[in-house]
Amino acid sequence: ELFANPLGPSGCQVLANAFANSSQALAVQTLRFENCKLGDKGTRALLGLLSEWCPYLNSLDIGRNNLGQGGSAALAIEEILVNETVPLSTLSLNYNNFGEKHMRRFALAIPENTFLTHLDLSWNSVGCEGAMILAQSLRTNETLKILDVTHDQIKERGAFVLADMLKENRGLEQLVLSDNPIGQRGGRAILRAIDRMVELGTADERKVILSKCNYNYSTADTIFDPANPGGTYECDLTKPY
Repeated sequence: ELFANPLGPSGCQVLANAFANSSQALAVQTLRFENCKLGDKGTRALLGLLSEWCPYLNSLDIGRNNLGQGGSAALAIEEILVNETVPLSTLSLNYNNFGEKHMRRFALAIPENTFLTHLDLSWNSVGCEGAMILAQSLRTNETLKILDVTHDQIKERGAFVLADMLKENRGLEQLVLSDNPIGQRGGRAILRAIDRMVELGTADERKVILSKCNYNYSTADTIFDPANPGGTYECDLTKPY
């Protein structure tokens, strides 16, 4: 655990070299590099060696490192999720300013991964587009149990698609959507998804946390609401909503 140590890219590279020069694989199961100022390239160097030198790793925390500034770290995370030799079950990526382009990387890997059960993406810049990408990757995923997207700038459209995902997904046990401006229409969409869980008899096994969501937020966007279908709409099939 190296929490809040200012390693920086150079310190991260030193650790990467130490892994590379080790004569045998490490038995470490948890690595915590939260708030270590790792940098995009330093993180890429470190994570690139995990599959070979940390084959027992099941928990990784690289939150609060502002990794969204570049693309190398996101690519390395994608490779770890795809690489089945790393049995990573918990991954914390909070406070990294990850946005839509990074969600595309992670979403490509999530359907391929059979180990990850807890993904923390809280306090990033996921937004509606990123939420749509995540939702699409999770529709048939049965491995991930907990997804935390607290304070991720997810608005009505993102809430709509996440709600639809909940109707199809059978593995997710907890979705944390707290502190997002999902508005009234987004809130109603989530409630309809919960109603569907009740119909299926899975409501007691699943939880949706909506603490401090802004239900008064609204946009000028025209969103099709099946409960109030009147009006004129433009059909764009390139996006779920």
